[in-house]
Amino acid sequence: MHPIENILLEAGIKQARGGTVYATQFPCIWCTKLLVGAGVARLVYLNDCSEVDEEAPGEKEGGKGKCQEEIRTVLEQTKPEVVQYQDTDRLYLS
Repeated sequence: MHPIENILLEAGIKQARGGTVYATQFPCIWCTKLLVGAGVARLVYLNDCSEVDEEAPGEKEGGKGKCQEEIRTVLEQTKPEVVQYQDTDRLYLS
């Protein structure tokens, strides 16, 4: 299970709708569709998708580039605010 899946399961649709999700990785296509379906209004992430090596469930081997294009397209069409966190000096990661 991906962390974003877990966040949405724990929060539930009512809490997620219109909310903000914070993630260390840019989401895969699977998680992107879950975020959009849940009505999340804002995604804040730390690492860009170029740093993500994991394939989404059902993604064909070697389809990473195509998958990233699809993610960007889904996000552009659905218009949630997407922000890459830049101020890493203020992060505390254990």
